[in-house]
Amino acid sequence: MTRDEARAAILRQVNSLPAPPSAKTLDVAMTALDEVESDEEYVRSAKTFLAALQFVEYVQTGIRPNTDTVQ
Repeated sequence: MTRDEARAAILRQVNSLPAPPSAKTLDVAMTALDEVESDEEYVRSAKTFLAALQFVEYVQTGIRPNTDTVQ
């Protein structure tokens, strides 16, 4: 996964949430990720963030997310 693919996966996951976070919250999270210089560390951090978003989706819906962005 590249840096751009990781960023796109996060945005897709956020858009799939029944109650998406506010734009300000998303902006803060993406700004923090953008400060990561290493592409490898960025992807690792993005995968962690994606897992957290999937958990939020599970809590909101009670249905396990059907996604391939995080294995």
